[in-house]
This record gives sequence, structure tokens and C-alpha cells, in this order.
Amino acid sequence: MIFSVKRQKRKNILFCLMTVGLICILLNFLNCLLMRDNSRYSYSEFLASDTEYDVLFFGSSHVYSAISPMQLWKDYGITSYNLGCGGGQYTRILLDDEKCISVSQAQGGCVGCFLCGK
Repeated sequence: MIFSVKRQKRKNILFCLMTVGLICILLNFLNCLLMRDNSRYSYSEFLASDTEYDVLFFGSSHVYSAISPMQLWKDYGITSYNLGCGGGQYTRILLDDEKCISVSQAQGGCVGCFLCGK
């Protein structure tokens, strides 16, 4: 009887480990399947650059589409970099942009807050 209880515990532990492993494999597959093509490289140009910027812009596609760093330079002499991304979720945007802020010497930053409450 003791051996059957131990055997059942081993089976349960093995079943749980296999289930967790299969879930990890499935999530990895779905991540690769659904990932945007440029998501791994979206900030690589910014991170590789040694340019010092006055202002960094963060946010969703509204920021990406509405802010023109070249126009700011032409009109006001402000050096800026637009880190807005299409389809961005704010939790991901803020986590990724924390890295950009840590490597940048920018004097300021602007965060687009379109649909923040939803």
C-alpha cells in the first residue's frame, strides 16, 4: 500500500511537470507565431546611437504618427527621438522605455496617453 501511494505521487508530480513543460512550449510557439517582425529591433537603432537627444517621445501609434523629430529640429532646434510604436500596450511600452531612459542623457520625455484608462 505504501508503494502504491509513492507511485501515485510520482505519477502526479510527473504529470504536473509534463503539463507545465507543454504549456511553456505552447506559449513559446504562440509568441513566435504572433510576434511582429520588427519587435526585436524596434529600439536597436536608438540604443546603438551615441547621439544625445533633448526629448524622447514614448507611446502608441498616435505618438509615432503625430510627432516629427525632423520638424521639431527644423522649427525649434530641438533634437528628439520618437520611440512610439504601433499597437503598443502601455505596460510593455513603459518597461521597454525604461531601458531607453537609462541609456539616454535626454533632458525630458513625453508620454502619449491615448486610451490609458481602458
